[in-house]
Amino acid sequence: TWVVPEILFSPQDVGLLQAGLPGSIMQAVKKCHWEMEKELLGNVILVGGNTLFPNLLTRLKKDLQPMVEEGTEPRVFHLTDVNSIFKGARLLSQGTGFKGRCIRRDEFNEAGESRLSIMLPFIL
Repeated sequence: TWVVPEILFSPQDVGLLQAGLPGSIMQAVKKCHWEMEKELLGNVILVGGNTLFPNLLTRLKKDLQPMVEEGTEPRVFHLTDVNSIFKGARLLSQGTGFKGRCIRRDEFNEAGESRLSIMLPFIL
């Protein structure tokens, strides 16, 4: 049996019409360029309080495996510092070229996703 709260994997069990954690990861990966799929699935990084549940990584890897192409091995990592994502975002925002990758809300509202695909062709 799994100790991880089942709602993270099967939110439909409590009436939520959304994908669980493995399905959400696959949806995000499928939105990226197909050539990045193996690399993204090989570097699934979890951070935050819910990642401290026992067996979460094992369960997530087990549930992801049947969703990926044959020959792809999902690797799931856990960052123990729950503030890691904020520290990483701070470093990213201070890097050179970051401002050139930003878009204002009015620019997005005017051009939509097409503006993003010009700025970030490797993602869309």
